[in-house]
Amino acid sequence: MQSSSSDLRPFAHAELSRADRLLRAAVSGYCALTRPRKYDAQQLQDLAMPLIGSASRESLRYVAAALSKCETEPPELVRALARMSIDIAAPLLSRSRVLTDPDLIMLIGTHGVGHARAIAKRQNLNPTIAQLLRLIEMRHPSPAKPEETEPAVPAAKAQPVSTDARMERAREKLLTVMLAASARPKATEHDVQQSYEKLRDAALKGGGTRFVAALSQSLGISRETAWIIASDAVGQKLPMAFRAIGLSEEQAYLLTSALFPQRFPDAEHIAQFLESYRENSLDSASRQLDQWQGNSELKARQSV
Repeated sequence: MQSSSSDLRPFAHAELSRADRLLRAAVSGYCALTRPRKYDAQQLQDLAMPLIGSASRESLRYVAAALSKCETEPPELVRALARMSIDIAAPLLSRSRVLTDPDLIMLIGTHGVGHARAIAKRQNLNPTIAQLLRLIEMRHPSPAKPEETEPAVPAAKAQPVSTDARMERAREKLLTVMLAASARPKATEHDVQQSYEKLRDAALKGGGTRFVAALSQSLGISRETAWIIASDAVGQKLPMAFRAIGLSEEQAYLLTSALFPQRFPDAEHIAQFLESYRENSLDSASRQLDQWQGNSELKARQSV
């Protein structure tokens, strides 16, 4: 007796929940449209958003892959899927036209290496974001392939490298060495991650007293001092505080852009921030932290 794959479809279909069936049908119908309008995208979004919380991971992967190939994508639905785990989000991260530069930076800062590597596959990537991704790859390198362990061209025949490029490479290597030399035990790294998550959650909810409280706790300083740092109009104190906590460049940018989006009207301002943050040495940040903590202790004694 012969059977075909179509004989199995009713059984596979029966295993899907009502949310799965509705979601798949809606997305399939939308993707079949030759030229979907904004109205069609909004209709799909209104139907799909309440369903994604109940849909299976398999259905979510199907939806993300299908939408990544559409000319017109429902923006909020795409952003919701892009915030999910990398096995679901990957096709949208690497192809979606809806995701803006701020969206990508937010996703990198929030979800880390997996999302960053998927975003790195995008065409015409903003140079500043590409630089940010290279920094992440430096800290979390992929396992090298065997052919990559030896240079393809002998050193004597290598292309000449400009002085600026050599200085940049040397500076990056020095930064890596400094970070390794001052590496904290795992428990402290865990504390740094916890501090970042508290600061991030507070910043994304509007900052204010919640952010000041998280900053005060992370630095071990008074709330009054933390408020002065967080409200610095010049914008120099907060990055120094982030460096003292041990945050990476992408984490520091995410927090600062969430608190002060007006400071980053274009890619040039983002690049300037990253360059400035990179130049803040751990030594100078530690000295500044000692000063802040000393001021907090002095004020505490004076108030007794």
